[in-house]
Amino acid sequence: MTSEAPALREAEVAETKATFLSELTDLAPGLAEAGLDLFARICTPNWALEWGLSDWLGTMLGWPAEKERELRLSNLYMLAFARLTDDLADGENPSQPGTAAVLAATLHHLCFRSYIRLFDGSHLPEPAGDRRSRRFRTYFDTYMAQWLHATVNPSSKPGPGFRSLTESDLLALAERGALLKVPCAAACVLSGCEDKIAPLGVALDELLVGIVLLDDEFDWAQDIEAGRHNAFVAYCSHRPQTMEHRQANRRAVLKQIYLAEAAGPYFDLICDCLDHAARSAQAAACPGMYNFVTWYSKEVKECGRWLAEEAEAKMRLVIAPFLKKWAMDHEAGARGLGTAQPGA
Repeated sequence: MTSEAPALREAEVAETKATFLSELTDLAPGLAEAGLDLFARICTPNWALEWGLSDWLGTMLGWPAEKERELRLSNLYMLAFARLTDDLADGENPSQPGTAAVLAATLHHLCFRSYIRLFDGSHLPEPAGDRRSRRFRTYFDTYMAQWLHATVNPSSKPGPGFRSLTESDLLALAERGALLKVPCAAACVLSGCEDKIAPLGVALDELLVGIVLLDDEFDWAQDIEAGRHNAFVAYCSHRPQTMEHRQANRRAVLKQIYLAEAAGPYFDLICDCLDHAARSAQAAACPGMYNFVTWYSKEVKECGRWLAEEAEAKMRLVIAPFLKKWAMDHEAGARGLGTAQPGA
């Protein structure tokens, strides 16, 4: 892996955490502990994309710091809501489902309240302000519908025939991250730059597809064991991902890694998605997103190289004893032939 990974800025995290807790406890003091636990889960380094998005948009549009902070807060509430709802849908929060459900509803309310503040504070004359608010809600509905589709239908993933998937099939993998497009729509509508929404959406979709595909390459063994669908397993095996085919699918993955192409074309596909994402980020004139995609693309290429080198090294270890025995047998045979008398 490369070392220049994007990092969260501590001052931003601390400031956002204080506002998050203040607004949450003003509405529901009893949710403070659960809210802080959830916040801790979404401010780790692997959330750099989600945290960086508002900064990139603000820089792209020349927003003042206070407006950018409001966008970050709006996005954070929505991401926290989505994270918690995903957990509930997946059955990963069994201890306090009642508290989690109330917290999710509260976060959804806070998200909308924050977006309303953004639009109310935009000082747009009527009817322009109302028109832009309606336009934003249209985008919000579209992205929420995409996220809901992925959340309500978690098993509706590409199945057998992975290598013949269309672009739209692959883009379905990005639906769980569709809510990341909400702040893009809000920022661009507010700034009168709706022409940037489409390329930003394409950049995020292609980036998210790449992230899902790489995550599945790392998680294939756990996903097979748990019975979860995995795109990398689908790439390696044409069999359904059911318990009945678990062992066969595991063998197919190992065969692809160690006896075939070390998943080279799979990594090429991820890089193609990221190349598309980078071009779209450039088209939107969003250098922050472009830089993130470029960094992530380097990570993917490094992972592909590492897997290929690891597979080759392990195969050498496995084959070495057999090669040594073959060489010894060949040498012994040669010596035997050399001492044999003609016609003996």
